[in-house]
Amino acid sequence: MPLETGRQIGRYEIRSLIGAGGMGEVYLAFDTKLERNVAVKLLTKSDNKEHLLRFRQEAKAIIALNHPHILTVYEVGQHENLHFIVTEYLQGKTLRDTIKEDKISLSDALEIGIQIAKALSAAHTSGIIHRDIKPENIWILSDGYVKVLDFGLAKMTGVYNQLAQNPEASTASLLQTKAGMILGTVNYMSPEQLRGRPIDERTDIWSLGIVLFETIGQTRPFAGDSVGDVIAAVLEHPTPMLSNFRPKISEEIEEIIAKSLQKDHTMRYQTAQEFAADLKKAKIGIESGNWLLSADTLNQTQLKLADNSSNDSIKSDGEISSDSEKENLKHSKLESKIHSKMIKRNRIGWISVFVLIFVIAGIGFYLLSRNGQTTARKDWKIKRLTTNGNVLQAVISPDKKFIAYTQEDAGKQSLWLKQVSETAGTELVKPLPKSYSYFTFAPDSNSIYFVAFDDTPFGKLYKIPILGGSPQKLVENIDSNITFSPDATRFAFIRSITKEGSDQIVTAKIDGTEQKVLAERKKPEFFTLNTREGLDWSPDGKTIAVAAGKQDVSGENMSVIEIDAENGTEKSLTAQNWSRVGKVVWSKDGEEIYITAADSDANSYQIVRVQKATGKTEKLTKELSDYLNISLSKDNKTLLSVVKDDISNIFLASTKNPNQTSQIAKGNRDGTNGLKFTPDGKIIYVSLESGNRDIWQMNTDGGNRVQMSFDQAADEYPTVSADGKYVFFVSSRAGVPHIWRMNSDGSQPIQLTNKGGESFPTVTPDNKFVIFSARPTDKMLLWKIPSDGGEAVQLTGDETHWASVSPDGKSIACLINDVQNEIKLAIVAVDSGNISKTFETVGDVALPGFPPTLRWTNDSRNIQYVSTIQGVSNIIMQPIDSEKPRKLTDFSTDRIFTFDLSNDGNQIVYARGNSRNDIVLFEDFSD
Repeated sequence: MPLETGRQIGRYEIRSLIGAGGMGEVYLAFDTKLERNVAVKLLTKSDNKEHLLRFRQEAKAIIALNHPHILTVYEVGQHENLHFIVTEYLQGKTLRDTIKEDKISLSDALEIGIQIAKALSAAHTSGIIHRDIKPENIWILSDGYVKVLDFGLAKMTGVYNQLAQNPEASTASLLQTKAGMILGTVNYMSPEQLRGRPIDERTDIWSLGIVLFETIGQTRPFAGDSVGDVIAAVLEHPTPMLSNFRPKISEEIEEIIAKSLQKDHTMRYQTAQEFAADLKKAKIGIESGNWLLSADTLNQTQLKLADNSSNDSIKSDGEISSDSEKENLKHSKLESKIHSKMIKRNRIGWISVFVLIFVIAGIGFYLLSRNGQTTARKDWKIKRLTTNGNVLQAVISPDKKFIAYTQEDAGKQSLWLKQVSETAGTELVKPLPKSYSYFTFAPDSNSIYFVAFDDTPFGKLYKIPILGGSPQKLVENIDSNITFSPDATRFAFIRSITKEGSDQIVTAKIDGTEQKVLAERKKPEFFTLNTREGLDWSPDGKTIAVAAGKQDVSGENMSVIEIDAENGTEKSLTAQNWSRVGKVVWSKDGEEIYITAADSDANSYQIVRVQKATGKTEKLTKELSDYLNISLSKDNKTLLSVVKDDISNIFLASTKNPNQTSQIAKGNRDGTNGLKFTPDGKIIYVSLESGNRDIWQMNTDGGNRVQMSFDQAADEYPTVSADGKYVFFVSSRAGVPHIWRMNSDGSQPIQLTNKGGESFPTVTPDNKFVIFSARPTDKMLLWKIPSDGGEAVQLTGDETHWASVSPDGKSIACLINDVQNEIKLAIVAVDSGNISKTFETVGDVALPGFPPTLRWTNDSRNIQYVSTIQGVSNIIMQPIDSEKPRKLTDFSTDRIFTFDLSNDGNQIVYARGNSRNDIVLFEDFSD
């Protein structure tokens, strides 16, 4: 019996019944806490405790799917005897209704497919297979935006389990009693599903192919009078030609749909991301008019379809398709050239029909665990508190009333204080050519501690009242934030001693006196890396949590450990490792630790929760942005973070006038992680256009953009052999960064190196060797490896990084750290690996998050590099026979992420933009 209007289910007030089905009822409800409309699905009451337990465990995992094209699940819970899930409330209609009511344009149909494929790619990355993609589970919003529903809700039970356990079992009796339970779903099941075989993400690709065939052709490709007939058609009949049902379908689009519907799953698209990329190319093709066949080249025996309202082969309500359509489907001639090319295969004899029951009996999912790490999403309120993009670091006060932050203008930094509830802030320290970092509020929230860096590499700790005044210096030689003991009598910090290669955890009295070394790590082990803000004193005062790591052959691996506050002994908090760990923050009850961490050097920092008791980790965010510098209010209800977004566009210019640029690509962080001219004058570059960091190619006018790499791991820093045959790049697809090689068309990627942590490949002009950077010990060195594969050989003995081989093949430009730890430009002989000359650099050439780019002019007489001064980047040219560099460009805004010169030396291409850092608050964080 439906619930009455006004009934309360927890904090949700029932407004009206939306729909009902076998699983239960769905209601429009009002979230009285967050004041928004939601959809509440009430599940059928079950007394099976095992099923309910599995429902709770599996449903929580579904919340991990956070993607714009996936229906957002807000909450899973129980109220009295009602088990429910709460999702966002969508207004629009299903794809099924859209197909019935409208003739969808080819471009719109492909766009729908692209959005569904992106959703599937995100789910597959998280180990979740939908297994029930069909038009009823695709929601089209009024603006054309697509949402995929019921991710992971279908659980294979019943006949599937019986057939899996006994493939020889008779299906006749099962069909008689169970067939009605799969009407409306069997049409979209892959052959491997119907045979009861193991499935993976490729079964979703088949289902999406069926959906697209139906959306474009207005009919399903496999029909029958009964469930058994449909199954037989899927398993035995060749896939009909799409152009038999929709005129003017190009050969390319026919191939895409046919590839998605290959009965042998090894011949299908292997990833949804690859499917999405081809659909996007098809959409661009038809919108440009290049992918449509003229009428006289089409099959002139196109079948005339009956009214669509009555011709579905097996409808969701169990109706059978019309006789005319069944006859058409049985006798349609496959005369097209492309169709005959795609379906050359032998017909197999009539086989026994396996029947599969798809019983929806609660919430389920299929989640593949990965190294003990799960993902989670909270129903937070998120507020962006700044919009100017120049915030560097920030911290919230324990009483969550104030925020201290530093902002940068014209290369100078200033310290500010603002109330959380107010827009404007108050300047505490005026702009100075200093760096202000590592803010910490006093436990009583009345003063702020910060570290300042001036003309020395050693930080100084200061204290300033929130009401203003002169900062008081407390400690010198400090390299991190400070963290207070619960009784506020002492604080701890990190001190790095570069000459000795050690990191120390130091404690001191509240006034900075009585300093004591509590723990120490020496190379190759360390406490922090790059962002030195990773320690926090536990609420019970017994331990200090700190980010810690070690360098080995696989690169730099970091995790989180506890250090006993009395004797300095170490204890691991989790077995999970990351490439980088930034901030470390305890929860107020001491049961959880929040960190910022990146899975690899190519990935962004995300907020991760670590359970102290079990060591399990939960990724709370999953974005392309970096979440940095987190802090937590004393009540655990408000978390602050600085969010970093890189905005990059690609520009082309003549080397004769490099300041007059024309934009050829926009957005998606294009080029920030590498771009390079090819020998034939095209540009390969790294982009996030596909939702992943992949390598793309385009013409110099920005046209003909083609994706070249498709792996779910990050690919970056591409370079091209002089003969144009190969592209070499860095990829973490093997778990840690290695150098990979692929053909110039993106095919046949193979791993070349295996030392771990390799980066920045460059190819010798004779195409014989790849020079790259790697850190197998405590020093970054240059190595070379044959471009066809083989053993890598160490090239340099001194610390060297970021190599670029000269066009004459004699020299390598790179950067080194001298004895004063200053970065210099160096020239290394290719044959001997010896450093022949060094140069002073202009400005900052290796900023955090901005790896340097070195390029030679085509006469091998000059080295060019990016120099950044007061937040603005320009290209500096260093002649190798002169000590005097000169400025090549004269930009007054933006940063240059990377650049390259064409082989003939006539053109220069830039990835230019800026990084925006703003403050965001997560409210109701611990609710």
